[in-house]
Amino acid sequence: MAWELGGNMGHIVPLLAIARDLRERGHQVVFAMRDLANAGLLAREGFAFLPAPSPPRRRRPPLYGSFAEMLAGEAFPSANGAFVGALAWRSIFRAVRAEVLVADHAPLALLAARGTDLRTVICGAPFTIPPVGRPLPRFFKRTTDSAAREAKLLERLNGVLTVLRGPKLDAASDLYRADATAVKTVPALDFFGPRPEEHYVGPAPADAGDAVPEWPKARGTKFLVYLRPGAHLPPLFEALSRAHASVIAHVPNTAPALAKAIRERGAHLSETPLKLSELLPRCDAVVCHGGNLSAAAALAGKPLLLCPVYIEQHMAAAQAAKAGVAVVAAAKPDAKSFLERCEALRPGGAASRRAAAFGKEHAARYRPLGVAEIVRKIEALHGEALA
Repeated sequence: MAWELGGNMGHIVPLLAIARDLRERGHQVVFAMRDLANAGLLAREGFAFLPAPSPPRRRRPPLYGSFAEMLAGEAFPSANGAFVGALAWRSIFRAVRAEVLVADHAPLALLAARGTDLRTVICGAPFTIPPVGRPLPRFFKRTTDSAAREAKLLERLNGVLTVLRGPKLDAASDLYRADATAVKTVPALDFFGPRPEEHYVGPAPADAGDAVPEWPKARGTKFLVYLRPGAHLPPLFEALSRAHASVIAHVPNTAPALAKAIRERGAHLSETPLKLSELLPRCDAVVCHGGNLSAAAALAGKPLLLCPVYIEQHMAAAQAAKAGVAVVAAAKPDAKSFLERCEALRPGGAASRRAAAFGKEHAARYRPLGVAEIVRKIEALHGEALA
């Protein structure tokens, strides 16, 4: 299991759900991760883990204008860094005697796997898997140098592959041409789509924790809130209080003063991660940033209030709003704008009806998939590796 880029829990927890199933079916699983901050989750369940190679990167990355620019800045900052990182990954492959590589936002691992006997499975949210055979995506319409940056990136990658004696790439997006692909969403929420139908496995929700609090007594909408700290929190919880909402929330690393203020407004703020698989069916609406939880909520027929922070969250939020399952926070939200959006998500309202219809339309096709379909793809490739 390889993970390199992006937010920590949003990749570890879904991979952990896959790893549990694989282990139950008799397979050995080893993780290699660039950030070990939450590796305790793996240790508590008895999974082995290693630090993944990490080329030198900027301390505060700029606002990238394209996928190619992001890859060059975060995964392949120099020809030598890419080469040494790929060698390190190959050392990991040999040390653990890997047969299948499961990569979630792990482009350097994918580069290292080219020219080896490893079978490769790419899984993750749409943003982590640009479609092959096309130019890498631009993030902003105003980005004008993406083609030149992509050509430079392709030259760098092929220079590394020449030394590693791996097959060269015809296009930079071919780095993501794997033996199997598992995009954890539905086509209507895929802002990089369309893709081949067999690439979609639907959301693969996984529980980061076991907390299942009781809903606070209130006459309003039941909101499930899963956010990170930020300037959006005080006006959001003021609005939820004014809407008489019943709120269960998890906001990791909340400052004590803010946590106290949130609880004084009547919300249940859980200090430990929530068991989303139990709470999601019971809520009326979900507030999150626009990551993995948003697709799972949409499939469950729950309307969303999205507070995007990073570029991929903004893209996911725009697509969810286009699909009719979400409203998006204002660019500079205040309590009034949040209250308007919270009121729009009341049970029985237009947004709630649209979300319920969306879930009903897609649930039969995608709800049975998720983790089970990813495991099926991995086992099929493992069988090929042994044959």
